Amino acid sequence: GMIGSHAERAASALADCLRDEYENAAVREAAATWLSRLTGGRNVTTTLVVQALCEWGLTDGEPSVRKAAAEALTDMVRLKMLGGWAQLVEDAMMVRLKDESDDVNQTAQTCLKLFE
Repeated sequence: GMIGSHAERAASALADCLRDEYENAAVREAAATWLSRLTGGRNVTTTLVVQALCEWGLTDGEPSVRKAAAEALTDMVRLKMLGGWAQLVEDAMMVRLKDESDDVNQTAQTCLKLFE
């Protein structure tokens, strides 16, 4: 895309927004949604994005943020953009099958079916 060489810095800033200490859940949800769109096949950016979504997005206290992170990762699986991070994502989605939110559960199920 047009962001080109700035994708890594943008991904880093969005990953920082995903941390729970950032109080606004809507901002964390938007960060999760947009993170996956920055990968574009760049390995460093993909690593940062997947780790942020798995570590902070999928474990956020707000269900809407967890759902956005799960959807972003599902899109990355669908587009084969995970690089060497497929096992981490699959393991994280297995945990999300037990999420208290039905929306997160359903998204995790969809994601895991893509690994079959």
